[in-house]
Amino acid sequence: MSASAGGHSLSEATWYHRDMISSSDVQGQVRFRFGRRDQLVLYKHKDESPRHLLLKAAAYALFYREHELKADAKLRFKRPADLAAVDLTGEPTFWVVVDDLNLAHLEYTCRHVHAPVVLVLQEPDLDAVVALIRKNIHYKHTHRHLTVYNFVQPVEDWLDPEQVEIPPASYDVFHF
Repeated sequence: MSASAGGHSLSEATWYHRDMISSSDVQGQVRFRFGRRDQLVLYKHKDESPRHLLLKAAAYALFYREHELKADAKLRFKRPADLAAVDLTGEPTFWVVVDDLNLAHLEYTCRHVHAPVVLVLQEPDLDAVVALIRKNIHYKHTHRHLTVYNFVQPVEDWLDPEQVEIPPASYDVFHF
């Protein structure tokens, strides 16, 4: 029995989603649907990978019910968030970094953003990522402030832009 996504076999779905994201270069945007009413349109930046775009949509799906997330919110920080929730004063209340393990950038974000910071990744070994962060970023900047969500299966294998659903066993979480 083969798994399917959007009426395609899993391997067909992978190519279908990759082609859909790649073909968005012409239009520069990809629409993701969440349930019957909710949707998100992401504009693909010139150097943005399909994986980054899909991980951003997956991160949005994880948190949009709890936070009013905005993609590429304009904030006063040197390092931009991929997704952020902002209060009425323009201060971030929730900050999401997608697929960026640049430790200098992550440390800057953890030091300067007072909202909870979530790092969304797709790495083969979450323990190695946690060890790398612990080794290079001081405890006082991550403790009770940083959470890592790591997708264990490639998002392009299962994420269908027409109906974004996050399988419960598709990611691991580590709270610092």
